Amino acid sequence: MAVGAATRRSPTTDVGGELALSVTVYHPSSSLSEPMSRFLVLGRQPLTDLRDAIQCSSDRHGQALAKSGYFFIEGIFYNDMRCPGALDYSKNIIDWMHEQEGRQPLVARSMDGVRIDQLTIRLRCPYLYAHQGNCEHVLIFDSVRVVSGDMPRDAQDYPVVVFTTRPRHPGCYGCEKSPARWISYDDIHADRNPFMWCDHCFNHFHFNANGSASYQPLPHVEDLSTVPE
Repeated sequence: MAVGAATRRSPTTDVGGELALSVTVYHPSSSLSEPMSRFLVLGRQPLTDLRDAIQCSSDRHGQALAKSGYFFIEGIFYNDMRCPGALDYSKNIIDWMHEQEGRQPLVARSMDGVRIDQLTIRLRCPYLYAHQGNCEHVLIFDSVRVVSGDMPRDAQDYPVVVFTTRPRHPGCYGCEKSPARWISYDDIHADRNPFMWCDHCFNHFHFNANGSASYQPLPHVEDLSTVPE
């Protein structure tokens, strides 16, 4: 959807004159080299609206953990704890930091109810969005502007998707180099659940040189190559 796209229906809430922020989310493990999506969000919107707008292929391949995630912005973890059973990914990090002498204590809050215009941010400074246990994206607030001109004026149109790239399969959690081909559940060789494997790493940990299984029973797996992008 283009930023300048006009809407034909009458605005439910005209946001002309309000603040809007441009936010870019990058592909995991790509640093700042590969933008994944860019959004326009209103300052009045809660962080959960931004989180819900971000589409990552790992969410489709790891449903067991799909509802957990956080933003790490200026030393504060904003956790998404809206769903029963959601995991607080920040707890272990905060506990470890508290044990380190001379380290600035970190803080955790629920992102639910926190408005974007209540955040302390620095423009063009990299922050972190993490979900699915270990899928991490750099997130940058690019600019702040006033809603005007041919920008969408209806509050219901936000977050506006300025652009998004074609989804791609996540990378292997083992070698952190090759694209993932398999996802395993309750795997004794994995340090998280579910776990993404490339062909080489999966075969190395689960099969002998003659092709037989190295142990029984093997974990339940899904073939990511059969999942459409």
